[in-house]
Amino acid sequence: MFFFRKVGGKVLLLVGRRTKGPGEGMYAAISGKKMEGKTESESAAWIGFHGTGVPLTAGRLYKVLEERGGEEGRRWRSTDYAVYLNEDEAPVARQGDWPRGNPLHKGLAWKELSSLDGGFR
Repeated sequence: MFFFRKVGGKVLLLVGRRTKGPGEGMYAAISGKKMEGKTESESAAWIGFHGTGVPLTAGRLYKVLEERGGEEGRRWRSTDYAVYLNEDEAPVARQGDWPRGNPLHKGLAWKELSSLDGGFR
């Protein structure tokens, strides 16, 4: 799930540093798995809300990438969603770590996309 906003013509992405491998210490977007009984976009909205505290609905999300892979019996699919946050929502979306109890990401912060080259997973 990608949270983004524009400030002064620059695109900023909400990221946190991974606390566990692979990629420990690297910046990453908030992520999670599809929940049983929910659509992908409903799951993404829930993950986004619990990751940032910003109330989201599935209708605000944009599917930006879908990947499939694996072999017979071990297939996988990954879907990325993006949401634009307005000026009132953006400050709220960087409070705390996610998930709260056992964070996979620490220090949520808005970073300019170009500054993450080579350090984003």
